[in-house]
Amino acid sequence: MPPIDLVIEACPDILPYLPPRAVDWAGLIRAAATVRPQMGISPDAWQDAVRVMGAAQAGLVVAAILQRFSAIRS
Repeated sequence: MPPIDLVIEACPDILPYLPPRAVDWAGLIRAAATVRPQMGISPDAWQDAVRVMGAAQAGLVVAAILQRFSAIRS
């Protein structure tokens, strides 16, 4: 797993969803769970991703998708 600082640097669009002063993996996971409905990621898809990849990896993937979301939607 990359350092959380590197993830935030690569995916700054997740920053507004992070809890105040919580730039850690737990905060990223909470932010991903918060933003995923706005991206059309269903609760079942999120739960499957967490089960298969683990919560931190699933959160990282959501942050990466969010970063490229406008390009992906196009």
